[in-house]
Amino acid sequence: MTTIEDKADGKTTIRFTADGEAAINTDAENPPTATLKIDFEDETTTDIIVEAELNKIKQDGTICTLYNVPPTSAKDKLNIRITNESSTSDDLICSLIDKSGAIILDEVNCFQDELGNSIPIKPMETKRLTSAALEALGATWASRGVLTIKSSLPKMEVFGMLRSKIPGSPLTNMSYGAHGQSCSN
Repeated sequence: MTTIEDKADGKTTIRFTADGEAAINTDAENPPTATLKIDFEDETTTDIIVEAELNKIKQDGTICTLYNVPPTSAKDKLNIRITNESSTSDDLICSLIDKSGAIILDEVNCFQDELGNSIPIKPMETKRLTSAALEALGATWASRGVLTIKSSLPKMEVFGMLRSKIPGSPLTNMSYGAHGQSCSN
């Protein structure tokens, strides 16, 4: 949806709102873009096409992206800790893609009971997510993946940790950027 507002100073503000269907790239190195086309009915007037990088995105909720997510068959194991830092409860929705960009999980509840019903995360609660838990949700992948966790929560903290399956091996924090209100600060 696009909203156009005229301001008192004679300038026009155009706001783009995501439709909830098209994916928005959350990668800081490749920010999302938008194309605005003003198509004039008068054939003598040239249409206006503007392509822009979206550098300010306001979103309702939180989206966290974790990279380098291994399957259970890898030589290291994954442990993700998710803390709801808000005063509301909500579901956590997981999506997983592999290195080729193929969708492994497409927006499923990260935490479910035995009947497949969502288990929301409560205020100030911490939940743990592993590769085995992702596989139990139906994910099957062979190489590293990219996991996106989203929610309408205003704030959550996500820490992704990797550790070799060799006893006593060091724990590696792969959480850079996965914190705060957008989990991309």
